[in-house]
Amino acid sequence: MKRDVTIYPPAQTMAVVQQKIDAISAANQAGSKDTSPAGRERKLVQDQRQNLLKDVRKQLVQASTPENSIFISYSGVGRGLGDMACRLAGEYGLFPKTGFDAEVELKASGQSDVEESLPQAIMAHIISCDCFLGIWTEDFTAESKDGVDMRGNRIDRQSGYVPSVWMPFELGVAASNNIPFRLLVVSGTHRLYYEKPFQFQSQIVFERHLYEEKVRRVLEYLSNKIRYRKSRSIGR
Repeated sequence: MKRDVTIYPPAQTMAVVQQKIDAISAANQAGSKDTSPAGRERKLVQDQRQNLLKDVRKQLVQASTPENSIFISYSGVGRGLGDMACRLAGEYGLFPKTGFDAEVELKASGQSDVEESLPQAIMAHIISCDCFLGIWTEDFTAESKDGVDMRGNRIDRQSGYVPSVWMPFELGVAASNNIPFRLLVVSGTHRLYYEKPFQFQSQIVFERHLYEEKVRRVLEYLSNKIRYRKSRSIGR
């Protein structure tokens, strides 16, 4: 890949970084069948370059993100709950960002100087935040089948609500980037859907009429969590 030493205007920098990340991904995919020593070494170098560019992308977004930001993840069904969480966040010293922000939608629609797909725009904003709150509501109804797990244990048929397909995606971005998170899960949600991947951390199930009490508790927890993290970082 040819070295690029061009100096770009700030408004174009993010788009250029994303283009280079995508180009490396495409090159790696094209060369995935090359298992020769030279091919493996080439992939290792490309992976390192891609990781470096991802760090640059994260720093670019963080530079324009206020301190103590929280990404609040919710769907259209849970919009009222998400709006309440955004209003309350300031009481706990947190600056809310969401996937519905005009900044995200403009970039994804091509109306911004920086061209990004919607998933790319959302990922960039999640990893720029200090913590993450997922609000999972009853977007769909699902039913799991009878069967056995990998250890041979019987799994009984279960049914319940599942959230928008965007919710697990956004949570996965936060978890994979080691961002402190909590889930607020509406009562009646299919238990396997949120318990299986995150058995190491309890999530909060809520009834809608008790939502404010629950979200305040979570916002206080996350606020304290990021303050503790930052105090440890400064002390090193």
